[in-house]
Amino acid sequence: MAAEHDLWTTCFTPRELRLLASRAGLEVEQLWSVTPGEYARNLPDLDHPEFLLVARRPQV
Repeated sequence: MAAEHDLWTTCFTPRELRLLASRAGLEVEQLWSVTPGEYARNLPDLDHPEFLLVARRPQV
């Protein structure tokens, strides 16, 4: 059975991820370049397909 689908993808730069987290009230702890299933503390680069942002909500 055929079905029609719309696929959407969004890409963010490390700067944009930091700004989004800040606007959401989060404090960025770390931002790494990663490959799915191969998570490591790599500095942001163009050699890995994803960025992993680790943030926390500040205590009030």
